[in-house]
Amino acid sequence: GDAEGSIKKALVINPKNLDARILYLQVLLSAKKVKKARQFAATSIKNFPGDPAPLKFFADIFSRAHVYKDAILYYNKVLGLVAHAPYTRLALGKVYQNQNKLDSAIKNYKKAIKLEPKLYEAHFNLGYCYSRKGKIKAAIKHLEIYSGKFPGDVSVLNNLALLYERAGQTQKARLMWLKTKEKAKEKVYKERAEAHLYNLIHKTQKNADNNKTSRPSKGGKINEG
Repeated sequence: GDAEGSIKKALVINPKNLDARILYLQVLLSAKKVKKARQFAATSIKNFPGDPAPLKFFADIFSRAHVYKDAILYYNKVLGLVAHAPYTRLALGKVYQNQNKLDSAIKNYKKAIKLEPKLYEAHFNLGYCYSRKGKIKAAIKHLEIYSGKFPGDVSVLNNLALLYERAGQTQKARLMWLKTKEKAKEKVYKERAEAHLYNLIHKTQKNADNNKTSRPSKGGKINEG
């Protein structure tokens, strides 16, 4: 269309116009012209030798368009030029997570945190990935770090409460459900917290009653009174 033609003219005038190249790549991908977008990106990068910024921009655009193969390609090109790139590691982890390649996602999130320990989004995502893999203790560890920085994030409080339940940490689960209920504005979170608290309280009471009725007397017999 007219917009596409205008961008092409801008690139003829100035081939190193990065903004125009970014915009044109977005236009191609929004039109599902993946092959053409791939060719355009490869040609464009030649105008910026040794510069990681265009590579990162292109990787982000491919990632948002769910063209993950090319996103991975360009993120790795960035990492080939920049040793300290925690946000690129985070972005690469997300691409793998979106493809359900959890081991690769975890590897990149851990590298991101090693470079930048306060990269809390990586902790959050690690919590999710470890939870999906059934590694409850590791999931709790990273979500606790995230929650320590963002104590008002109700979705994390909710997830921590569920993980504590799965880990058999009933007291922590109850406290976390209480926090969820207290801070939640959405009805769904409040109702879920109330339901879990009810179940946990009755489960605790049932266990206490069972212990009371089955506790042996001093003579070794069941106490019936």
